[in-house]
Amino acid sequence: MIGLIEQFNQYKDIKKIINGLKDGLREQLVTNLTGSAKTLLSGAVFKETGQTQLIVTNNLLQAQKVFEDLKSVVGEDKVFLYPANELIASEIAVSSPELRSQRLIALNSLMTNKSSIVVTPVSGLIGYLPSPELWATYQVNFELGEEIDLANLIEKFVQMGYERVGMVESKGEFSVRGGILDIYPLTYEDPIRIELFDTEIDSIRSFSPDSQRSITKYENVQIGPATERIISKTDLQLGVQRIEQAFKTTLSKISDQQLKEVLAEKVNYDLEQLRQGHLIDQIYKYFGLIYEKQFSLLDYVSEKSIVVIDEISRVHEVVEQLKKDEAEWYTALLAEGNALQGVTFSHDFFQLLQSRKRQ
Repeated sequence: MIGLIEQFNQYKDIKKIINGLKDGLREQLVTNLTGSAKTLLSGAVFKETGQTQLIVTNNLLQAQKVFEDLKSVVGEDKVFLYPANELIASEIAVSSPELRSQRLIALNSLMTNKSSIVVTPVSGLIGYLPSPELWATYQVNFELGEEIDLANLIEKFVQMGYERVGMVESKGEFSVRGGILDIYPLTYEDPIRIELFDTEIDSIRSFSPDSQRSITKYENVQIGPATERIISKTDLQLGVQRIEQAFKTTLSKISDQQLKEVLAEKVNYDLEQLRQGHLIDQIYKYFGLIYEKQFSLLDYVSEKSIVVIDEISRVHEVVEQLKKDEAEWYTALLAEGNALQGVTFSHDFFQLLQSRKRQ
């Protein structure tokens, strides 16, 4: 396949595209390429420029297809999928561990600044994310002989989206029993067991959650978040203040007394939980308020990266449908007294591309 890419690169029009990128040309429109030819173009650009690419497709099915095709062109270790459902209600309310795991792996890859290709549907591009700087602070390293503060670590794991349980069985869980810390990251095949001698790390190994038998010993491991929507203690404290203000504003605009009472009951309960540091099940309703600034996948790729919009007219169609679906869903939440007014759940696609300058 590499030989095919080199042959593909000899075409005059392909050379023109690559030279345009090398010369810093902001935008290029490429037409009359279909199927594997588009895959070869991305592979050719990647081979010639070495620049990270973010490929945006119209839906998840197309993203998965492009992802599979590219793996055979540039290698499995260079291509990552950042999957997301088209229906925002299902994506932010119920996210499958498999899709979440792929997203976390893709984000971690981008944070290493190594050249790679990340493929995502447009629904993944417009979703809210924490800042890359915050993401980097929630990568926890463990090394043999290192001293750790277990109490602070437990609090941090909760902020990272892990659930504390009696015994680890599924990804996204952790447990503490005496001097044994078990955690099951979404980006590992097996859970990790860290044994302590007082506060010092005595051993690190993976194990089978069924038999509890050790599998692999490690000198060090890095544990990342169990969700891409991590919330720091500061974010939560400031977010509560913004939710309180939005709550007052919303109440002042509602004339229906019964709806006011329903909303007040739900929001007051949520606020009480958040003040105590508990991440409620429906916290997605407040993401637009908890983060002072909303970031996106584009913020995780460097300014030297290339953004490829695959079939731009179809992407535009999907963007309009997503906006309509989100508005209908949000209207239903408001009618049920289940949301605050003025809350947003995703970026505007066109504004996003204009505000984050990428080729």
